[in-house]
Amino acid sequence: MQFRKTAETAPCLARNRTYRYDTHYPIRDDPLPMPLQGKHQGHDMSDLFFFDTNEAPQPRDRVKITELTATPYPDGSRVRIKITLTPFLERPNLEIYAKKTDGPIVAELSVIEPMTPLLEFTLHIRGAEELAGDYLVRAELFYDDRTSPQDARETSFQIVIPEEQV
Repeated sequence: MQFRKTAETAPCLARNRTYRYDTHYPIRDDPLPMPLQGKHQGHDMSDLFFFDTNEAPQPRDRVKITELTATPYPDGSRVRIKITLTPFLERPNLEIYAKKTDGPIVAELSVIEPMTPLLEFTLHIRGAEELAGDYLVRAELFYDDRTSPQDARETSFQIVIPEEQV
């Protein structure tokens, strides 16, 4: 088998220098056999899916929040937030906040361009003098302008502190 020798350079970021190294590439006289052209280990590359095939990624004007759930942790100071979005072509942004139904915002979270449509977070409740009570969580989806969200969802939850923790 013959080899083609080429010289390539690679930057070394540690010292701002460029190093040269030699590589050897095999020379193939014959092209790949027909069954292997455009295939990866016998599978057509178009058979690889990174999302649910029933739901194709949507353009930005069709992206919505499909699910929002809030589950308080037993300690009463944290809340698990689960958000599901429609699959997207362009990554959206999210603003999430929790507040007492009769009071100010007690937790806030900004999500910039998430990679996947399934998201889970933990919100830490701060600033509430009394943790027990009814709360509201709101998630807003937007692309360019935060002040005009494209979609929004709300859900409520209740924190109950057991008497032995009081």
